[in-house]
Amino acid sequence: METTNKGRLFVLLRALDRLAGVLQKNHVPPVADVIKFVDELWSSLAKNTIKIKLSPVKKALTQSIVDEQDASYEEVVRNMYLYAIGDLIEFVKEGRLDSLDAADESVVDLYDYVAGQKYVRENMESAAIILTKDDEERIRVDPDYQEGLARISEDRKVAQNISEWSEVLSRRFQ
Repeated sequence: METTNKGRLFVLLRALDRLAGVLQKNHVPPVADVIKFVDELWSSLAKNTIKIKLSPVKKALTQSIVDEQDASYEEVVRNMYLYAIGDLIEFVKEGRLDSLDAADESVVDLYDYVAGQKYVRENMESAAIILTKDDEERIRVDPDYQEGLARISEDRKVAQNISEWSEVLSRRFQ
């Protein structure tokens, strides 16, 4: 795996680990095969080779993603996390960099959704909601949203300075 791709995968895995914490904070139970998949990717990054059996995690996604039409907040948050995992599966399966891009976008979308829902709960009263540009800007300055983006940016800087990828697991929860 090229160093650039290793760095991008490192940043994404760090973000997914943090988002697993966001899920727990929002009382969303983890999906065991998804956690195992992320663990295996961390190990693969350290070994410089990706050889993961994808059928268990793909099955877990199929069983865990729910229709969002009548979904609760927690179910939508879990779906969004699982969408990022699905994009990551495509990267592992086919090595397509656009899958990493999509996973990155899914992570940012999840932070945006959580901040947006928080804003709506705290500032809106009606059932029908139309956000103004000012509302959207207030969502983007939400401290949790900003912290998520800042940590992704910090992870990119860390990834650029990693020279010994075999020791990357020691940086997983720093």
